[in-house]
Amino acid sequence: MKKRIALLLILISSITIAWAQSTTFGVNAGLYNVTATAKLEAQDAPRSSESDAGFYLGILADISLSDKVHVQPAVNYANTSGDGWVQLPIMFKYYAAPKFYLQAGPQGTFSLEDGGGIVNTFGLDLGFGLGFDIDKHFFIEARYALELTDRTPDAIAASSFGFDPSLGSFDIRTKLNTLQFGLGYRF
Repeated sequence: MKKRIALLLILISSITIAWAQSTTFGVNAGLYNVTATAKLEAQDAPRSSESDAGFYLGILADISLSDKVHVQPAVNYANTSGDGWVQLPIMFKYYAAPKFYLQAGPQGTFSLEDGGGIVNTFGLDLGFGLGFDIDKHFFIEARYALELTDRTPDAIAASSFGFDPSLGSFDIRTKLNTLQFGLGYRF
C-alpha cells in the first residue's frame, strides 16, 4: 500500500512537471503542531485527544501551470517531542490576488517511530491553507491537514489510548491532524 501511494505521488509530480511552464525550487521551515484524536467506535463513546508542537523543515518545488495555478510538491521533516514525521504534500495553489494564494491537495504522512502494531505509521491527509509571497523569493504560509485514514488497524485494548481499562477491547478510530505555519525561500 505504501509503495503504491509513493508511486502515485511520484507519477502525479512527474506529469505535473511535464506540463509546467516554469519550475523553481526552495526550502521552508516553521512551527508544526500535531493533534492525535482517538474515539471509541460506539454511540456516545468517550474521546481522547492530545496535541504536541514542534518544528518542520523541508524542500519544495513550485511548478507554474499558469499565472494563477501552481503545484507545489514537497518533502518535509517534522519533529514533535522527539517523534519524527515525513510529509509528502502535493499542494495545488490558486493565486486569488497577485501575491496571495489558496492551496489544497493530498498529503502522505509517515511516522518515523515504530507504531508497535497499535497504530499505522502511514496516513493520507487532505491539506488546505493559504500563503503570501512577500517578494520574489520569500513567502509565508499556513496549512491544516485533516487525516482521512484511520491510524488504528484493528480492535485494541482501550487502555492503550488512555481510556478506562474496564472498557476492554474494541474498535478505536485514531486520526492525526496537523497545523503548520512557516516561512519559505524560493531560489
